[in-house]
Amino acid sequence: MEKSWTCLKYLMFLSNSLIFAGGICLLGVGIWVTTNPNGFKNIVAANPLIYTGAYIILSVGVILFFLGFLGCWGAIRESKQLLMTFLLLILIIFILELVAAVLALVFRKQVGAITRNKNAYFSAICSRLWSTKYQHSHLYLDTKGLLFKRIADEI
Repeated sequence: MEKSWTCLKYLMFLSNSLIFAGGICLLGVGIWVTTNPNGFKNIVAANPLIYTGAYIILSVGVILFFLGFLGCWGAIRESKQLLMTFLLLILIIFILELVAAVLALVFRKQVGAITRNKNAYFSAICSRLWSTKYQHSHLYLDTKGLLFKRIADEI
């Protein structure tokens, strides 16, 4: 019985360490996007609302970082209080997801209209960015078939 609890403890530590690592990655991306928006200038210029997504990524990263740390620490120390806090936070997140799913089901027509409009909008932006960047270039194989060369339409 002791070996199964030890195995469970280390499996919980491993899964929470993956959550912790994911939180660190999201936190890093969120900080990078909010502090250096120059890399995303074309995307943000098309729709400034996308910039708020960086703050959402940042907040989700902080939550995952905290939950992963709490779960790892509680599993290693075998602390009942830490594990109950972890369970309570996971339960709250699950209930919020359940409420969001019910609301999406109740208001599915409005959600469908919003997603259709957003999909059309983003596909138009992507096609416009693609066409303006790559409309004047082609790739072809040279005579030996070893190298790709890029030429412009004007040549």
